[in-house]
Amino acid sequence: MIKGLLSPWLLAFALLPRLLTADQIGRRGPDPGWSPLSRALEITQKTRDLSPLKAELKRFFAAHDRAVKESAVLWLGEVKRELSGSQLDELEMLFVELNPADSMSYGFRVEMANRHLEEGSVEERKEIYLRAVREGSVKLEGVEELSRHVALARAASEGIEGFEPLIAQYSDEINRASPQLGYERAKELLWYLQLRAGANSRSGAVGVHARRLREMDSQRLSELMKKDPAFRKATESTLVEACAAQVSAALSGLRTHHD
Repeated sequence: MIKGLLSPWLLAFALLPRLLTADQIGRRGPDPGWSPLSRALEITQKTRDLSPLKAELKRFFAAHDRAVKESAVLWLGEVKRELSGSQLDELEMLFVELNPADSMSYGFRVEMANRHLEEGSVEERKEIYLRAVREGSVKLEGVEELSRHVALARAASEGIEGFEPLIAQYSDEINRASPQLGYERAKELLWYLQLRAGANSRSGAVGVHARRLREMDSQRLSELMKKDPAFRKATESTLVEACAAQVSAALSGLRTHHD
């Protein structure tokens, strides 16, 4: 069953190098204005000195032409997997400092708040999620509201143990938040908790989930896929996440090869 589900995605991975060149997908993207940024990134990667890239981005971020700023923001989004969290913080804060009233600054602050949460330990994330459940919501770094049902969903997707009773307690609230799904969202979260339990991170949780699906009895897996829409959605979402991670790694490898 799993092999049948994965085979179209694996075929896509195999064909990617033939369908796309590094110029089409990498940091040397279709915008020729990105070349100075790409060269600065190469220097940063070779020397581990962020200042050349920071100086080049500052020129873009401080431009009066909004299109120039947006182009640089788009470029940064394209290459962020090649930068560490602390490097991204420094570059995104550069934009915020230069453009404090810009709507994109708020977006960067939200992105940083969520990234800092994701980078926290299991215990740190669990504490924040539990506080959101108790209080109804919490503000991440003063900018991003984390509601109770979102906190429960994140805890489940990250495989943080101990949230089963809370998901059961607030199942109606969870389901009301996604009435268009056609199945009970709370049941999907319980499947995440069961199949991802013990993971140390969100990306690690996807791997744990996929491994446990492979280990599951094929007949039971087939029956659940047919009869349990919450299980089916959790399985499909996990396969998509796993495939997206592999595509990201493949694209990064193509960039390195192109360089």
